[in-house]
Amino acid sequence: MHEATGQPEFESSIVTDLADKQTYGDYLRLDLLLDAQQPRSVPPHHDEMLFIIQH
Repeated sequence: MHEATGQPEFESSIVTDLADKQTYGDYLRLDLLLDAQQPRSVPPHHDEMLFIIQH
């Protein structure tokens, strides 16, 4: 515990600045995954997007 602030002290190896780090969404490549959700039926079926998302 830090005496002046009363806050817990962290180990020096703990990283707290994650601004330049890869996010979980980047890791999963969510941009590609979400872009793949393209309904193909003509005329559009109202449940097609739900089907695509679930499968």
